[in-house]
Amino acid sequence: MQSGEITGVLIAMAVGLVAFALSRWATRRVMQRRAAREKATAEATQSRQVRRANARRQQR
Repeated sequence: MQSGEITGVLIAMAVGLVAFALSRWATRRVMQRRAAREKATAEATQSRQVRRANARRQQR
């Protein structure tokens, strides 16, 4: 291999590594945001159920 070819291969490897790391970070970020959103939705649903149960108890 010539020096230019080695440099090209090293640059390609570095770019691939950065792309892989970026995709892993983005995937984790999206999953964390999705989990937080689902948790908030679950808490809101539970709170609504608790409010309805309390309203039924007060009507009796």
